[in-house]
Amino acid sequence: MANYPDGRFDDEENAGWEKEEVKTVIKLEARGDNMRQRVNFYVRSTNEQVPGLGDYLFGDGMPSPPCWCAKITGRHADYKWAREFQKGKKDYSQANSAGSRGVYVWYFLEPGIYQTHERISWTRSSRHFLEVTDGGEIKYIDEKDVESRFPLSEDWEPPF
Repeated sequence: MANYPDGRFDDEENAGWEKEEVKTVIKLEARGDNMRQRVNFYVRSTNEQVPGLGDYLFGDGMPSPPCWCAKITGRHADYKWAREFQKGKKDYSQANSAGSRGVYVWYFLEPGIYQTHERISWTRSSRHFLEVTDGGEIKYIDEKDVESRFPLSEDWEPPF
């Protein structure tokens, strides 16, 4: 309990307020983030000169995001998992001069099951499933655990 100069304590100040839910933080490296930003710049610049031309020239060649984190909310007919992609906060404090390495994205997660994707080299990437507990602990789980938490319903049909 903190003691304030006016004689209040933490419990008096927070009386009647509900406690905030615990949020857990993970950090993923956004390897190659500079290339995505460069393509976005060229698309925008070209579209300013000739509307739609940048989308036509560069739109299909847009590099995929270097990393992402998504909360699993159930099953999806086309993508296997219904996901809510989380917004992260980019941190350039450890980036190299080009921004190709050392750019990290911090994700603040509530309890639930998540899937993460991160490039581990310029040619390989890694996906993981993890569970964030009510206490804020992170447990790495495999896809079979996720399947058991989100079983197929009887009316679910594969997309093919």
